[in-house]
Amino acid sequence: QHLEVVRPEVVRLEVAPEVLAVHLARFRWSAEGRLGKLGQPVAFPPRLVVGKGTCPTEGPVQYDLFATVSHHGDSPDRGHYTADVAQPGGRWARFDDYIWNRKRR
Repeated sequence: QHLEVVRPEVVRLEVAPEVLAVHLARFRWSAEGRLGKLGQPVAFPPRLVVGKGTCPTEGPVQYDLFATVSHHGDSPDRGHYTADVAQPGGRWARFDDYIWNRKRR
């Protein structure tokens, strides 16, 4: 039986940026040497608090989620990207090539 051990990444910031961009690597190499997409959903809060351990010079800093970019497809070399962007009033808009739709998050 194969047991996968995942080591969490540790990030330290010298200065808290005005806008924080977080990229989650959602692909993994298989035993056969192919890159495949991880299928588990990822949940994240609408507000991210970066604590003093990550940014010791500035202490807890809060970031509000205002956009996400999602890959649709099974592999990194095929698929499609969409963007969801926060709108006034708590609504979200999805941008899909030249089409956009309002949606609730």
